[in-house]
Amino acid sequence: MKSPSARFLQHNAGIYDLTNDASQYNIGGETYADYMLTTNPDFQFSASDYVKLLKDHNLTYGTPNTVYHYSNTGYTILSEIIARVYSQKVNSNKTYGDFMYDKIVGPSSVKPLAITFPELASDKQLPSPYIKGFIKYDTHDEITDLKNASAHIGEGNGVGTMAMLSQYIRTLMKGENVLYASSAELMRTNKGPATTNGYGLGCSNFQGIGYGHNGATEGYLSLMAYDPASDVSVVVLLPFWDLRGNNLNKCIATLNSTAIEAKRTLGY
Repeated sequence: MKSPSARFLQHNAGIYDLTNDASQYNIGGETYADYMLTTNPDFQFSASDYVKLLKDHNLTYGTPNTVYHYSNTGYTILSEIIARVYSQKVNSNKTYGDFMYDKIVGPSSVKPLAITFPELASDKQLPSPYIKGFIKYDTHDEITDLKNASAHIGEGNGVGTMAMLSQYIRTLMKGENVLYASSAELMRTNKGPATTNGYGLGCSNFQGIGYGHNGATEGYLSLMAYDPASDVSVVVLLPFWDLRGNNLNKCIATLNSTAIEAKRTLGY
């Protein structure tokens, strides 16, 4: 699979990550996204905004298909491509969230789920009941709540219950949802020419857990995966960031160990 969209999904497009990486471009040492969220919590992010920054500052990890580097910004750009193609197809102005609702999770989709995809900076309220995130810094602690998700369109702004996520990952990976079984297999196994790890088309292979993805948004860590061999899906939520020293990596590792222990407890 060598299409431009595959490069985005495989993180072989060379797109600099404006939400996670401050090495090539930063403002006061912060990533662009973090700086804007700090100085203007209601700032409306957009793919066009990201693309302009990438172009104006010549930000890139390298020529497409020559380098693997995870990029949330690449996913946001891909979501804008999806929105524009969908808008042209239906001859109406549509967003990425519209596409997800109409084709992936809404009542007219193959497997309807009440998952939502907030796109507006003003849409901050999580549906009740929900768990608030917690961050431990060197100097203080912080409870996270009411966050602007517009910086993360296309790469992690879905909102739903753990049961919904389990049903979504199971049906997707089994070819019972929006993808054919053959496409789901490609999603799991098709790697870019520069990829050196287990990342396929928007999908990681977590050893002993299954295929899926993890995620992080301020104060929260999560993992959802499906194992075709055992037909078991696992969803893990950790509403905690420890930013002291290298402890955040330990928090991320906890997601994997928790998923493995959950499978072991169930006899797998």
